[in-house]
Amino acid sequence: MNNKLYNVMSIVAVCAAVLGLTVAFAALNTTLIISGTAMLKQASWNIGFQTPINVLNSAGARFIPGNAPTVIGTTLTFSGELDEPGDFLEFTVPTRNNGTIDAILSTVTTSVTGIDNSLLNLTVVDDLAAPLTNGSMTLNGGQTKNIRVRLAYRTDILPHQLPVANRSLNVEVTLLWVQN
Repeated sequence: MNNKLYNVMSIVAVCAAVLGLTVAFAALNTTLIISGTAMLKQASWNIGFQTPINVLNSAGARFIPGNAPTVIGTTLTFSGELDEPGDFLEFTVPTRNNGTIDAILSTVTTSVTGIDNSLLNLTVVDDLAAPLTNGSMTLNGGQTKNIRVRLAYRTDILPHQLPVANRSLNVEVTLLWVQN
């Protein structure tokens, strides 16, 4: 019986010790709280083409009357004709960040599609004639920079490559701006 009493007393002592440690742990517990406020300031995102658009073309090239480069929102449209190799159409369009968030040119894509599309060179450059490439231009809030687009009838073609009929080519330049 003495052994049995000893076992019961041992179990009671272990339970008391566990209970005591739990209470001691709870007594030594501290909670830290961090609180504050964050104000989001007014911001805006508004990048687009501006006017006036400066136009330049060679003697044998012209923008079709009524279809000179025109800006509507974020889209610039035009229509032109090139008579012979060496002719070109070129326009410079101001591009403005009317917002408050700085932007960087993330992606530049160009395409010329249609029959005989290899007869036309399409270039897109900045004010210093540096080609626009991914990440090559930034526009801070309120800043304006010029973008120049040039379509040129290639001069390095052979007589058999000349079109035998009028050809309409579709030209597209896409400039994707993202937050800098």
